[in-house]
Amino acid sequence: MTYRNRLLIGLAAIALGTASAAGATTGEARLMRYPDISGQRIGFIYADRLWVADANGDNARSIAVPGSELNRVRFSPDGQWIALTAKVDGNADVYIVPADGSAPARRLTHHPAADLVVDWRPDGKAVLFASTMASPRATYDQFHTIDVAGSLPQRLPLPYGETATYTSDGKALLFTYQRDFQEEAWKRYYGGRAPDIWRFDFATGATQKLTNHPSSDSMPMQIAGRTYFLSERDAAGRSNIWRLGEQGAADSAVTTYIDTDVRRPATDGLRIIFEVGGGLAIFDPATGGTTAVTVRIDPASVVKRSEEMPVGDRITSAALSPGGVTIEARGDIFTYDRNGRAVRNISATSGFAERFPRANGRGDIAYVSDADGEYALYVRPADGSASRKIADFGPGFRYSPFWSPDGARIAIYDQEQVLWIVDVASGAKTRVDQGKWGYHPEMVEATASWSPDGRWLAYARGLDNRNNALFLFDTQSGELHQLTSGAFDDFAPMFEASGNYLLMLSRRRFVPTFGDAGFDATWTYTNGTVATILPLRANVAAPGDLGWVAPTRQAAVVIDIAGAERRLKPLPPKSGLLAAIRPVDGGYVLVRQGDGDGDSQLERYDYGKDAARILQSGKGLTLADANAGEILTRIDTQLYRVDAAKGQPAKIDGKRLVATVDHAAEAQQMFNDAWRYGRDFYYDPGLHGIDWNAVRARMAPLVPYVTNDDDLTFIVREMMGELNGGHVYASATAPRPRGDATNVGLLGVDFAPGNGRYRIAKIYRTGARAYEVRSPLDDAALDVREGDELLAVNGKPLSGSTDPWEALTGLAGKEVELTIAREGGTERKVRVKTLTSERKLRELAWVEENRKKVETASAGRIGYIYVPNTGAEGQTELMIQYRSQFNKDALIVDERFNTGGALGDRMVELLHRPPLVYFRARNSSDYPLPELAHRGPKAMITNGWSYSGGDGFPLLFKTAKVGPLIGTRTWGGLIGPGLSLPLINGGFISPAPQRVYTVDGRWAEGNEGVKPNIEVDNDPGLLARGIDQQLDTAIKLLLDQVKETKPVPLPSFQGPNDWNPALRKEK
Repeated sequence: MTYRNRLLIGLAAIALGTASAAGATTGEARLMRYPDISGQRIGFIYADRLWVADANGDNARSIAVPGSELNRVRFSPDGQWIALTAKVDGNADVYIVPADGSAPARRLTHHPAADLVVDWRPDGKAVLFASTMASPRATYDQFHTIDVAGSLPQRLPLPYGETATYTSDGKALLFTYQRDFQEEAWKRYYGGRAPDIWRFDFATGATQKLTNHPSSDSMPMQIAGRTYFLSERDAAGRSNIWRLGEQGAADSAVTTYIDTDVRRPATDGLRIIFEVGGGLAIFDPATGGTTAVTVRIDPASVVKRSEEMPVGDRITSAALSPGGVTIEARGDIFTYDRNGRAVRNISATSGFAERFPRANGRGDIAYVSDADGEYALYVRPADGSASRKIADFGPGFRYSPFWSPDGARIAIYDQEQVLWIVDVASGAKTRVDQGKWGYHPEMVEATASWSPDGRWLAYARGLDNRNNALFLFDTQSGELHQLTSGAFDDFAPMFEASGNYLLMLSRRRFVPTFGDAGFDATWTYTNGTVATILPLRANVAAPGDLGWVAPTRQAAVVIDIAGAERRLKPLPPKSGLLAAIRPVDGGYVLVRQGDGDGDSQLERYDYGKDAARILQSGKGLTLADANAGEILTRIDTQLYRVDAAKGQPAKIDGKRLVATVDHAAEAQQMFNDAWRYGRDFYYDPGLHGIDWNAVRARMAPLVPYVTNDDDLTFIVREMMGELNGGHVYASATAPRPRGDATNVGLLGVDFAPGNGRYRIAKIYRTGARAYEVRSPLDDAALDVREGDELLAVNGKPLSGSTDPWEALTGLAGKEVELTIAREGGTERKVRVKTLTSERKLRELAWVEENRKKVETASAGRIGYIYVPNTGAEGQTELMIQYRSQFNKDALIVDERFNTGGALGDRMVELLHRPPLVYFRARNSSDYPLPELAHRGPKAMITNGWSYSGGDGFPLLFKTAKVGPLIGTRTWGGLIGPGLSLPLINGGFISPAPQRVYTVDGRWAEGNEGVKPNIEVDNDPGLLARGIDQQLDTAIKLLLDQVKETKPVPLPSFQGPNDWNPALRKEK
């Protein structure tokens, strides 16, 4: 029986539903990652530990390695050592350890960038790794080697590098310079980041492209002089191992899986080991056969089945209750009494997720749960009796329930923005209305407010003009009424307790904020939300009206529908970024969000008075719930109870929220959630024609083998990747720090070895931007020069047996004493403050080098603008660089390595803003209107590292015909943006809820990337020598175009008779 057939039969034999861990108790391990092979021994990562075993899987034993997130296992050429990447104190570095575990692991690198093991040098004296430590942009790695005896890492003369292997003779490197998607949820990818296999000759520095296919070719390997690689190029789009053709012969597949994908192949020069279907297999080129590897490891030795854990850091929703607070944390419901003395987990179900608990006046708790396989509405009676399912809704996600005052009905939204009313006694459902514009974040915050008598339900809904309007549903008549016109954006309506008023927020204040005339005197509108009050009847005055007295409480709420918007009145709070409003005794509270990094404020106002009382403030403060006398607020996961009259925020002790977590059951629940999220939120209801049930059937049998969150992440990524789209992300791990480690001090320099010391080879400089970002050594007063040697840090001598960053560990952002020596000179000491990151410094230095190159090549006629992303940083960079160069005859806009953000429409508006007229002024130079405008030719450079908004920016640039695109296809992420949907342990799934299409009804390039008008790929060998073919092409093109650009003609001054149109010569 072939391995593939055995795999499929095995998967089909396991039933779906809530899988138990029984399948994992046989001792057969699954989900081994990052395997390698050396003769009759294999190595791999399992349960975040390093293991070695016989090649047939027998005698598996773990080898101690410090840290976590272990990956990239590689045996040395003689099989005596293992190199791998491990993360310690947030820093992913290269370690080596004897393959028999006879000695402790040794750390070889200390730079804060992630150092990812790739291979061993053929002589076994150095490890090849990929890292962004010297990259101008952190989106791509470069190759470095590090001696096993310890030293300064040496960068290979290649601009980019991700996966590689040395040729058998060691004279060349087979490599890829773009990342494949084995660690990301994107299969059958044909975009601009699809890697190809290249060959680099160490002697000549020349590079040669060996594969040229639009799909991904990666992970090159060599056996007996033949090249093997991983590719998705077959008809099924599956990742299989291929052999490179020789002497004109076609490339050929050596594995042919059609329902699963090969992952992480590695070779010892004789055979290839790889991951497939959750297991390991070995391909033998000599026989052409593939053999499954069965590894037996006692699950009890690696798996925590259940444990008691504090879950206060996993609070996702909370609401006030008669006795205190109901809280959702890690999928369980907790009750926390008013004094904090009685804290109970009333659901305690790791295998199900209970979400959005909310109590009524009697203490009955409504919530949504997936206990029966889909999210349904449940009620747990206040007497503690068993919960009862009130209503099924079928497939989909549900949000917070809102009780009617008498506890007889519940209003609730679903993920399609449908608002329902459910009768608690009968379970009967009434479909009230459906919104138009909300996504998951808006629906989490969506409100519905019952009138005090329970007759009316108030809510806001989007209209075609993208404004929200206030709506009322009359439960007696079943009629729906629109109370406000939609001329303004009205939202968050709330009945106050007397039945006389509705409180509401509205974006109704339009006062332009003008830009600094020295930058760009355009305008925008900010801080325009006002608090409003709507008297429900024509004869009811509003607070603040002359002679106003509080009206009497209404037993039956009557609303005059006609003329309602004309009765709407502003309340005293100053307009601003108002986020929530709630009635309290005698008045109301609202949250005013802080600008930028400023604190948000909880403000209280009394009816009839203008002054605010600040009850609480804090960065990120939000309002979770409120009643007449008490308010529930939140900052991150910390909840506070706030007295509505006095303030005095009291912390809710999250440490008292403790759950017994059954990890196997929780893994199954998160897998189910991930699958449902893909089904219910992906932009295409047809899921690109994929049989989503079949995908679940293939992946579900692996869930019982999960040993940790990383295992589940692997499974859900493989599952979500079947959707074949950008911005489909999956992580079943609790939130982790992303990016570089932050504990290592940096100096903004490149080092070079010399005589056992570390020479300062380059100090990075940023030109005019030095006021903002500079190397600590770029200071004339220090007199530190390139060529000087760094001898010690804080008196600790640097050793040639380690890298210089070891001495700087723990010193990020701190003042340090450096011992410096000039060649032939004496030692001296200088004091500097280290950097926490060199990212912006290296980027700006690269930008400055490119700008100077363009300026020199064009004799100053062409400007160069680099846009690193389409978020706030990218907008700032565009404005800084455009403002200083818009007077140039032509502009190059470089958006290579753009990491996205917004889609870039405002950026294109700026770049596509031509002068409409000019002013001639006495004693001054002529200038255009708009003042910040450019009439000359432009070109944009793109590449496969242009992500998300980095796709959208060139798409809009091209669509608006601002100028040609030069370079290669972009990433292809125009299915998106991402939408983070929560898993109960803090992980998330992003199923990409939308996709871009053009005005002529075509999908934008969602899996292929935006195509350039002029295709130019940089040869990595030439780029390593400073020849940027893409930039050179843009310079040549624009130089040709500016030759054809004619100056704006100047009109003649008025002559003596030109005042008379009839006598003017030019009519």
